[in-house]
Amino acid sequence: MTMRAFAFWGLGLLAGLVGCGPTIGREVGKGAAEASVDVQSQIRQEIAFHQERVKIDPKGALGWVMLSESYLKLARLADDDEAAVEGEKAALESLKIREVNNARAAMRVTEARLHQHRFADAEDSARKAVLVWCKKERI
Repeated sequence: MTMRAFAFWGLGLLAGLVGCGPTIGREVGKGAAEASVDVQSQIRQEIAFHQERVKIDPKGALGWVMLSESYLKLARLADDDEAAVEGEKAALESLKIREVNNARAAMRVTEARLHQHRFADAEDSARKAVLVWCKKERI
């Protein structure tokens, strides 16, 4: 196997493991609504996993941002404002732990606020995320 083929194989395997493979939400023989319920169930399992992770390591900024991302996936898929609020809380917790070089969490705050139609707040948090990314200022 060439190095290029191995790299593509590895990327495909990784995509399947993290749940973003090409078959997600499109299981063969299932309707769109049934597949959506399956995906929501997978995301809820992901949320439970990350909730357990932050219970074990409550000072881990990465765990909190990953929990936030899972909540925001559910918010997008199910149009669930409560999940967006929980995603924002988790991202803010990540920023409390580590502000510097944590643009990932800062962008999740922006995403959650956009989902909640809090556009002025989202603009502010987006500007702060850019500053974090550029390492010029703390939030």
